[in-house]
Amino acid sequence: MLLASRGKSYRGAGQLQRIQVTDNDANQTTATRILADTIQHLPFGPVKALSYGNGLTLRP
Repeated sequence: MLLASRGKSYRGAGQLQRIQVTDNDANQTTATRILADTIQHLPFGPVKALSYGNGLTLRP
């Protein structure tokens, strides 16, 4: 049985900075995958840029 938990990191201003998933299987093996990291925001909150866990980046 595979269990997954989701984690989020926020900056001081309450803006999302990172999204990650931690997988736990029946053998008690844990693996953490980063889905999005270094999320940058525009002044009023929309996402400006981010890096996906597979190495791709989102930029305007």
